[in-house]
Amino acid sequence: MQRRSTIACFMCFPLLTIIFGLVVYPTVYSIYLALLNKKMTQFIGIGNFTFLMDYYVAGLPAGATKG
Repeated sequence: MQRRSTIACFMCFPLLTIIFGLVVYPTVYSIYLALLNKKMTQFIGIGNFTFLMDYYVAGLPAGATKG
C-alpha cells in the first residue's frame, strides 16, 4: 500500500508544476511589478498604492490636474 501512495505523489508533481507555473508565478510577478516605479527600473515598495490612496481618498495631490 505504501508503494501506491508514493507513486501517486510522484504523479502529482507535474500537475503541481503546471499549477505553480500558471497561477502562483504570475500572481507573485504581478505583485512585484506593482511595487516598481513607472519605468520599472526602481523598487518603490507601496509608494504606488499610497499615491492612489492620496489621489482617490484625499483628493488630487499637489500639482496634479484632473484630466
